[in-house]
Amino acid sequence: MAEPSFTWPGVRFPNLEQASRRIVQAIYRLRDGKHEAHGTVTLRANQATTTISDVRLGGNSKVLLFPYGTANAATEFGAGTLRAATPTNGACILTHANNANSDRTFWYVIAG
Repeated sequence: MAEPSFTWPGVRFPNLEQASRRIVQAIYRLRDGKHEAHGTVTLRANQATTTISDVRLGGNSKVLLFPYGTANAATEFGAGTLRAATPTNGACILTHANNANSDRTFWYVIAG
């Protein structure tokens, strides 16, 4: 008798035991802070807003921003001009200083 297979969106497991093991491993990774709700965004030059488009964003999400690799990003962060609006499903609008710097890259984490 063949064991029933289990399908998760985009992933097919040959049996329920393997599926259960993978789900438990994912729960342990989440417990250890290893979620994958993060990314990078570069602020648009000569604009006062930039949009983060990410399917993991929802109305109750919080977006945490950290300067990533450049002095201009650190300056923007330190000046207090970077703000994340309340996210909607799939997007969050960032307001920031309007200048010609094109290297203001930030790492973001989505919480919630």
